[in-house]
Amino acid sequence: MEFRQEPISCDRKSAGIVPCLLPQTLGRHQKILKFIESSRARFAAALLILVCSATNIHAAETKSKDAVYTFGMLTDTVSELSASLFELNKVSVKIITARDNINIEMKRINSKDTMRKEIKAGTYDFVSAVDNDLVLEAMERGYEPFTTLSIYGSSEAAYCIFVRKESEIRDVGQLKNKSITIPDVAAPYYVLRGLAGEPPEDYFSAVRRIRESGSAVISLNLKEDDAALIFREDLVPFEKMNPGPVKSIRQLWCSDVKFQRIPVFHKKTVPREVVRKILSRLINLGKEPDFKPYLPLMKQFKGKMVPISRKDYEPLAKLYKDAENNGWDREYRHWLSMVNE
Repeated sequence: MEFRQEPISCDRKSAGIVPCLLPQTLGRHQKILKFIESSRARFAAALLILVCSATNIHAAETKSKDAVYTFGMLTDTVSELSASLFELNKVSVKIITARDNINIEMKRINSKDTMRKEIKAGTYDFVSAVDNDLVLEAMERGYEPFTTLSIYGSSEAAYCIFVRKESEIRDVGQLKNKSITIPDVAAPYYVLRGLAGEPPEDYFSAVRRIRESGSAVISLNLKEDDAALIFREDLVPFEKMNPGPVKSIRQLWCSDVKFQRIPVFHKKTVPREVVRKILSRLINLGKEPDFKPYLPLMKQFKGKMVPISRKDYEPLAKLYKDAENNGWDREYRHWLSMVNE
């Protein structure tokens, strides 16, 4: 059985715009790289801008003029876009301070392990982390999801399997002994485990971990893998802005489990009225004069913040609970120990 892991190290200058790619793909596939640069970068920029807005707006209204609310946000450690994260946050902070008299203290967290510790300790009044493990950790520790980003009319995303259009694979049963890429988190492993009926590393000839969907698209185009399990919604901005390599792949299967992609949580100790006012301000952020410079990006991706609740995460919670009950979590950890050797 072959285990492959995509190299984690990437060029710091390009990591946030060009995905972490296999070394052999860099420098000889400029068309694909341009596709990623032009499409993924603009989309990522829009996401960061909207997340910035969300996180600052969600830092609750103070009970007194001098009160300070804290917000912890897990961000990319290498992305150039992260460098402008706090500058964008200042715009939203200015709006909230002026309109709602809210004092916000932002904390940028670069490590998943650190973020997990902070969530367990209840360090922040508000947190944001897209990792599903941290999402469930936050809810278990008493944080309540209350808003997320909607793009192109949906805030949800589903894991789907893609293959090349010319591939002879026509149903999931034909994936046996084929190679596949999956995101570097637990949820897609569990999804694949349920589909295959056995550990993915036993069912497939090779299972490779990737950090983002663009790398999977490239892998399929270069025929380095037979299939890829990624979020279907990650391909939407590519399809609209620069279809390129996306046109050469097709959807084979999709999971029924949907995920909220960019949630923001608040502590239960934050007054309900405060959360209500903040959410209202966020939803109507586009009407604020100071936010006008960012409206073109929001309109380009039909981006807006929408309310969510704990109920929206029931499918995700069930997936992880089933994985625990069936021992898939132990299989996942064992697999990780093998590929990390």
